[in-house]
Amino acid sequence: GMSSDCTVSIAKKYPVRIVYNEKRNTGNAHILGVKEAKGEILAFIDADNELPKKDWMIKMVNLLLNSPRAAGVFPLLYVKRTHPAISRCYALAQANPIVALAHKTGKTAATNIITKDNYFPIGGNGLLLRKSLVLQVGNFRSFSGQDDVDLTYRLAKLGYSFILVTETG
Repeated sequence: GMSSDCTVSIAKKYPVRIVYNEKRNTGNAHILGVKEAKGEILAFIDADNELPKKDWMIKMVNLLLNSPRAAGVFPLLYVKRTHPAISRCYALAQANPIVALAHKTGKTAATNIITKDNYFPIGGNGLLLRKSLVLQVGNFRSFSGQDDVDLTYRLAKLGYSFILVTETG
């Protein structure tokens, strides 16, 4: 609710409750979101995210609900050349030949299971998490930048997995 763009005016058009983050940093915004959320599935979507499909939420929620050892699920990071360099670099961290080929051809690739043994930084970009597990590890920490990566790493260390969905077609 403390965005400097049009987020609040857009949100007011829908039947939602707006929560104001007085501290104006992502760590506190995430903490407030978890505290205020009523359901078990938390969705973290940043303003600069480009989500793969209109029905991604339904698919991602179903995948998470059917994967009891998964703490979360997230799609590939979709970026364009016009996106900031940091976004493009982060997308490269997810790249592997199968994923890159699937993205280029529009074919379906395998889902990757991310665990403590093959963990790489997991954050934003449509990340869905189980609220009960977020609370189990003490919620997000109150700092700006990479608090989502810190949280997912703590969950991975406890043995929970994350599902990277590489389906593009």
